[in-house]
Amino acid sequence: MAKMLVFTNAVEGRDEEFNRWYDEVHLPEVLALPAFSAAERFRLAEAQMFGEQRFRYLAIYEYCGSARDALDALTGAAGSFRMTDAMAPEVQVSLFEPSA
Repeated sequence: MAKMLVFTNAVEGRDEEFNRWYDEVHLPEVLALPAFSAAERFRLAEAQMFGEQRFRYLAIYEYCGSARDALDALTGAAGSFRMTDAMAPEVQVSLFEPSA
């Protein structure tokens, strides 16, 4: 199983709205795609090894097949996703495959 890590932030003061949208709308939309099988979300812990962190939220998705297949599924469905303006515009998406 491969992983896609998505780092995000909420617009200042809109964390509750952002988290509700992510959990209730966005996760189900992505998980409806055949390439994706599971997802978990995390909030940045207060204790950190290094100073300031750029992102407060992390979603880890599991996908089957190649990274290209997962990206193609996402880009193909992107126009139908119901996005929110409660998410800050800077997002980092990284896809990982098993190392062995």
